[in-house]
Amino acid sequence: MTKVRIPLLDEARGAAILCMVFYHLLYDLRSAGLWDGALLELSAVKAARDLFAGFFIGTAGCCCHLSHDNWRRGGVCILAAGAVSLGAGVVGLSIRFGVLHLMGSCILLAALLNPYFEKIPSGAGILLSVTVAAITAGLPDGRFLWLELPEELGACGTLYPLGLIGAGFISEDYYPLLPWAGIFFAGYFLWKQIMAKGIPPFATKSRSRFLAACGRKTLLIYLLHQPVLMGLLWLYSAL
Repeated sequence: MTKVRIPLLDEARGAAILCMVFYHLLYDLRSAGLWDGALLELSAVKAARDLFAGFFIGTAGCCCHLSHDNWRRGGVCILAAGAVSLGAGVVGLSIRFGVLHLMGSCILLAALLNPYFEKIPSGAGILLSVTVAAITAGLPDGRFLWLELPEELGACGTLYPLGLIGAGFISEDYYPLLPWAGIFFAGYFLWKQIMAKGIPPFATKSRSRFLAACGRKTLLIYLLHQPVLMGLLWLYSAL
């Protein structure tokens, strides 16, 4: 595997993380009572939120082919996810299987299953991943395709990493393996196909140093942006 930085991927990740920060700013403004937040309930805004989240998760799948050590990368992500959950608990919030839990789990799965994934044709891997994401998209809402799932599946309280949740489940950030792992591995197989055909020249040219820098520090930005945003909002309210 070629272990180099691809400016296009860095810039894409940078754009995605900044969009996530902006969305969380709007969410925090509503939570702080500084804005009614009606905009966040619009279907178009929710679709945009999921689109940018999927883009962020998919690029993380692409980057599995560029990492020197996916075991370490996945482990760091899981530890960071635990820190986020702990920090959220301190301020009275609940984060159970948020985006960092998802990405860390998927990276470790990619490291574990890479010898088998190498034998799967890229096109078939993309198709399979997208199909899994599509047919499991309704699991967090208690549906599988057109079927309503028994409430007992989510009520047991242990299957929430797979997207099966009960009525009392609460999480401020929730990205279960199903369907989101399908998006991650679609990115994984897409980049495998790109590498097989040759990375296009336009992907190796930097167009925004700022976005590229943000893309190289996505984990740090994710860990720090909420404390910074909440601190600024607290300062604004105090003044």
